[in-house]
Amino acid sequence: MALLAAFSALSGVISDPVQAAVGLHRRRLHKLLNHLQRDVTRSTQSSFRPKDQFVARILDMFDMIKSGLL
Repeated sequence: MALLAAFSALSGVISDPVQAAVGLHRRRLHKLLNHLQRDVTRSTQSSFRPKDQFVARILDMFDMIKSGLL
């Protein structure tokens, strides 16, 4: 279990700078902001459909808050 956790952390250290250099983070952020702006200005139902990784990270944050890590 610890080995998988270490691998997961190290893969993020490697993949995040690559994704930032390619512009993937910026595109995702702009997509999110554009959908949120559209929803607020038009008062429509949510047009943003988050992918599973976003939902998983949000739930991870709640778990960390509950366990006292944050």
